[in-house]
Amino acid sequence: MRGLEQVESVTADQAWAQELGPYQKYQTTSRAFRSEALALGYTLREMARMIRIGVVEPSVRGLAAQLGQACPRANATSGTSAQGDCLAGVVQQWIQANMLYLPDPPNNELIAVPSFTLKMAAGDCDDLTVLYCSLAGAAGLRAGFTTGTTNQFAVEPTHVLPIVFTSAGWMPAEVCTDQLSLGQWPPGFRLARFYEVAQ
Repeated sequence: MRGLEQVESVTADQAWAQELGPYQKYQTTSRAFRSEALALGYTLREMARMIRIGVVEPSVRGLAAQLGQACPRANATSGTSAQGDCLAGVVQQWIQANMLYLPDPPNNELIAVPSFTLKMAAGDCDDLTVLYCSLAGAAGLRAGFTTGTTNQFAVEPTHVLPIVFTSAGWMPAEVCTDQLSLGQWPPGFRLARFYEVAQ
């Protein structure tokens, strides 16, 4: 598992992102980058930063505690992994049932803090991934994300989805559709990289 802090350093102009206000979206425009690879690197770093913010947000922590009540407490026979596995699935199902997939405007990459995504009840794949990882992290689970594509002609990743560490190892937790459950990859998904976000 490659940590996000090991991703290649991006040192181009720091005027990439403009904060639009507290609990608003952070915007990057791919045209501000010399290449798609630089834009992707920046997006991944911003996602990791938003996850670290989200883990401590009161609205995220409260929802994580509420969702945790759906899973039985660990005991001597079930162990903590059973509760963690349950919670990983409950968080995925809650996002699938309560959040709307809403793509970013053309030529813009917008990344939201999790409380903003909750307030709007909508987001694209990176927003919903950040929300999942924040909820999982607030509940004490190890989480991260993976980039990849289902487009056989794509050179760069076109999708990001959460991954969570379970008793069976790292599992995908697709949140942009309710057609996939914990552990199922989108059909034809080709992986680019895994990123575990240290909490």
